[in-house]
Formats: sequence, structure tokens, C-alpha cells
Amino acid sequence: MRARLLPMTGALLCLGAAFLCSRPWLHSRRHFALDEEPLLFPRSAVVRPLTFGHAPLAADLAWLEAIQYYGRHRRSDRQYPCIHTLFATLTGLDPQFESAYVFGDLLLTEEAGDPVGGRALLEEGLRANPQSWRLCFEYGFFSYLQARNSPAAAEYLTRASRLPGAPPAVARLAAYAADKAGERNLSLELWRQVLRSSANEEERRIARRYLRDLQAPEASTFTPEQIG
Repeated sequence: MRARLLPMTGALLCLGAAFLCSRPWLHSRRHFALDEEPLLFPRSAVVRPLTFGHAPLAADLAWLEAIQYYGRHRRSDRQYPCIHTLFATLTGLDPQFESAYVFGDLLLTEEAGDPVGGRALLEEGLRANPQSWRLCFEYGFFSYLQARNSPAAAEYLTRASRLPGAPPAVARLAAYAADKAGERNLSLELWRQVLRSSANEEERRIARRYLRDLQAPEASTFTPEQIG
């Protein structure tokens, strides 16, 4: 739960009551049809008017519920019928809550078996936070895991590397992904960026070696572990 300095209000009580009222339903039944999910967790359009201007604070409560919901089902049936509604409510209350998009993508993809839903959630996060290097990175890395030669991986990792706050490792992974996607010129540009910007001699050594390798006739022999 992120630290907030806003006072606790009746809005939180309303939201808390809504979540608590859902618990008897949650524990009394194992599986739910999609059209029953709104009975278990309130939608952001319903909750927001009850927050009296403190929607981000209410999102913190939804965040705690998301963690508890995951934990309950992770220990029991490993079914997550309400996860879509819960994260839609959370991000609807606070569109700038980056961790919600990242955690939601992970749960949807790895636990709920819905990689399409996970990607859609990240796309929603990117629309709401176009300057977030973290969300760009997650989207690019997700694409890379799906296909090593993915143009989307090269595109989003490159975007992430150029956004404020991105650590140097993002540029290295972007350069590697660009090479795998067949975008050698972009890969060369990114490795030159690493060489110019890094103060770490080991990183500079890797960049110089990779630049020589990319410009040689033979294919690159580097792996993500070597550039990581």
C-alpha cells in the first residue's frame, strides 16, 4: 500500500463496506459466471462518486483487496473469476497506479491464463501513463517473452529506454531485442547510446564488443544473460 497523506473519510467506509459485503458471496461459492462478477466487487463508476474526491485513496483499499483475493485463491482453488473486475475497479479509481497494471498483467497472464487480458490491461496503463518507462518496459518484455524476434518488443523496450527514469539495463535489453527483430541499425544506435551514457566500464566493454559484433559479417553470439 502506497503512503498517502490524505485523511481517512466516509468514502473509505463506503468502499470497505462494499468489499466486505462481497465476502460472504466469495466464500460461499467457488465459481461465478462473468455476468455475476459485478455482484462481488463494485465497479469504479459506482465507487468513484462515493469517494468524495479521494478516489486514489480508495484505490489503496482496492489494492489490498486485490492482494488478499489473490492470496485466498492461490491457497485454495487457483481460480480467479473476479480478477478482471477487481483490477478494472482499481485502475479506474487511480489510472496512475502503475503497480496495479504490472501486478494485474502478471496475474492475468500467469495465474488466470489470460495473456490477452494482461496485454489489454498494460495497453490501458500506457494510454493513461504515456511517459511511464516501467509500463513501456513491461509491455516490451511481455512481447519479447511471447516471441524473441518481436518487433513490438524492440519498439516498446526502445521507447522505455528513452523515457525519464529508465535504468541503463533497459537500453541494453532494447538493443538486444532490436537485433533479434532484425532491426540492426536500431540495435547499433542503442549500443552507441549505452557506450556514450554509461560510466560503468564493464557496460562500456559489452557495448564496444557488441558494436564490433553487429558490424561483423557473422551473426551476434550474445545472450540476454551476457548483456544483463
